[in-house]
Amino acid sequence: MNMSFAQQTGAESPGKGRRQQPTIKGLSFLEPFGFALAGCSGGLVLIWLANEPISPLVGVAAVFVVVMSLGGIWFARARTKRSDGCKAEQALRIVESMPVFAWSANPNGGFVYMSRGIRAFTGLPAKDLAPLGSDEFGLRHVAHSDRFESDGRMTDWYGTTIDVDEEKKAEAELREREQQLSRLVDSVPCLIWCLAPDGEPTYFNKRLVDYTGLPIEQLDPSGSGRLSAAVKAIIHPDDAITVMNTVRRSIMTGEPFSLKHRLRRSDGVHRWVEARAEPMRNTEGIIVLWYGVCLDIEDQVQAQEELRRTQETLARASQAASLAELSASIAHEVNQPLAAIVANSHACQRWLTADPPNIERARSTVGRIIRDSNATADVISRIRALFKQSTAARRRATLDVVVAEVQGCMAESARQNYVSIETEIEADLPPVIFDRVQIQQVLVNLIRNAIEAMEPIESAKSLGIRVRRCGDVVQVEIRDHGPGVDYPDRIFEPFVTTKKNGMGMGLAICRSIIESHGGRLWVDGNQPGETTFTFALPVAAKYAE
Repeated sequence: MNMSFAQQTGAESPGKGRRQQPTIKGLSFLEPFGFALAGCSGGLVLIWLANEPISPLVGVAAVFVVVMSLGGIWFARARTKRSDGCKAEQALRIVESMPVFAWSANPNGGFVYMSRGIRAFTGLPAKDLAPLGSDEFGLRHVAHSDRFESDGRMTDWYGTTIDVDEEKKAEAELREREQQLSRLVDSVPCLIWCLAPDGEPTYFNKRLVDYTGLPIEQLDPSGSGRLSAAVKAIIHPDDAITVMNTVRRSIMTGEPFSLKHRLRRSDGVHRWVEARAEPMRNTEGIIVLWYGVCLDIEDQVQAQEELRRTQETLARASQAASLAELSASIAHEVNQPLAAIVANSHACQRWLTADPPNIERARSTVGRIIRDSNATADVISRIRALFKQSTAARRRATLDVVVAEVQGCMAESARQNYVSIETEIEADLPPVIFDRVQIQQVLVNLIRNAIEAMEPIESAKSLGIRVRRCGDVVQVEIRDHGPGVDYPDRIFEPFVTTKKNGMGMGLAICRSIIESHGGRLWVDGNQPGETTFTFALPVAAKYAE
């Protein structure tokens, strides 16, 4: 209720004295005045009391109006109190229903009020909770005070407490995962880096920084950019242009890239690495980052280089061995015809120096000399053709003819060593394609070896030759009754021999000749008493079944 007092002064009438002061039931007033009554329901009532005398009825009416106005004010205030109570109850329900813990405290931090949520969460009453700020429930407090005394002293604290335990656990788990990922990226045995969509480096892992000694922070982005600075700093100058062009082409096309280049190590040594990069795209297919790795392949490159050098050395050694084998083969194969030439030359000399000279016998001996000389020339040319892998001299024929020719040539040698030759040739043999002189060399070598293998034997010596068809091949077998072969798996290797004065080239040459014809040569039986060397040549295609 607001009351205002207004003093009203009036001029005295001529000839009249001061007026009597107004009264209401014995109340007297020194001056005229008025009541201003404001109420929620009564509105504004203004009662003027003049200095003129009033009748009792007017006075009673005035008092009635005042009483009614005061009653309206009282009822308005009562209704306001009830409304304030409803609002307070509603505010309490809101506070208790909020998903946070509400509380109030005195200026010293002692709890004055706390919501049901706090009591349910802690299980403790307010008196048992520690002062504000010293409890350890893992809660976050948001406090605010806007109640101060007139002298500035704080009177109350109002605050909320939010349960952030799950949030803190999630943050801790996220930090742990981030640390694990960081440790993983730094521990993998490769150099990892990232590029922005425009190709600028954004990340080097610890291994890459330790390897190159160049943190990404030291790359100067000014000028041509970090990529150019990184290439200039750690890529071999001979590889820099290739690396830049490859990266830029992939940035433009969005295609992954892979290349090998030399990377400078922190000690200044350039080592070969293999770099690979893949783009990472968002859901819209736009590249947001490039992930790349570098693998140190220096040891692998050096091993490959060493292998290349070894292969070159082996190739030169193989050429030298081939030359040595060619020389040994020529010496081995021409030894017998040259010996025959020498023997026939001596015989011719004797026939010519006889008294009288035996011209006919000398002429016959000269014919044998010419034959042996031609055979020597043929052997040399065929050996050269063998090492050159030439097939120009090969013709289609049957092997029985060649076997018969060689048997006739070796008959004298067999007779001198008391060896009988038994031949078994199958009828209607299919033709094969072969070089006559080379196959003769093989047969001569195998027959001569068989004869020499039986030299220590005092009993009857026999050598068997068998020619037959076995499927798509024609097979020739030379069998002797010598001491056998101790190591059949190595007997065909060059310079491996069982003879005291042998060169170890005869069987190696035989195998090379047979294999150059598409055939195979092997030995059967290493038991004392019998050894069989066998070779097989494929039947000519027209006659193959």
